[in-house]
Amino acid sequence: MDDLLAYALEVATKAARNIGGTIREVGKRTKSQAYLYGALRRRFPAASEDAIRNALHWLRHDAPDADFTTTPRRPTLGREPASDACWAQRAAQLAQVVECSSPEELLDLARARLSWRRNFTIQVLVAAEDAGLLVYEAHCWARSNEMTKSKLKTIRIERTLPCHLTPEESHQASMAAAEKLLERERLEAKLRAVTAELRARIKESQKELYRLLLQSAQQKAERPVECEQRINYRLGTCEIVRLDTGEIVEARALTPDERQLELGAVG
Repeated sequence: MDDLLAYALEVATKAARNIGGTIREVGKRTKSQAYLYGALRRRFPAASEDAIRNALHWLRHDAPDADFTTTPRRPTLGREPASDACWAQRAAQLAQVVECSSPEELLDLARARLSWRRNFTIQVLVAAEDAGLLVYEAHCWARSNEMTKSKLKTIRIERTLPCHLTPEESHQASMAAAEKLLERERLEAKLRAVTAELRARIKESQKELYRLLLQSAQQKAERPVECEQRINYRLGTCEIVRLDTGEIVEARALTPDERQLELGAVG
């Protein structure tokens, strides 16, 4: 027997002697359970909630029993004896403030919303669990299914989920897929044509950009200018002269064809 169970049995034995009854009966009484819970928590502060609850369960069902029957005293709420209806009322109040709370959070909620002390809350908690209003799962206290059913709200919604197709629907899906394949090919061909056109326009725009940049750098621009071509058959030369400035922009020797034209003109 480990220390936790041994101490729980010791406290339960003392309680049975004081209030009367057997050890297991004491373990099942609401107020006794709260007293035992507090005693174990103070003696073993590092013990888990599950360990303490297992120790209380062991006292109620599996602990060595002994009878200390005397005149039993009923648990009290405050100074007045508590009836079952009174405990049920307090348990319902506690269940209303609990959502999904750890043991410490539950005690804080009861203190903040109901102004209950710690030990009193533990007593009511035991009553609420016995009444099936609260359950302890995954290290948290929560309302039982009986408490949540009355607050259940159902709303019809629509969601997209997988569904099995009929043979006709499967055939229609195949036909639609074929049409989409053809449509994709047409769009890809159109994309290629548009892409080629845009590339050509980009190339032309790039060429014009280079021309303008060259003009800006050289401070010159190519423009149509009226010129005069001067052919000198005696010297065998050809000159092109700008008429606006008189500048010779080109000077070259006559080609054989141009010389033949001179002979034909002389003949």
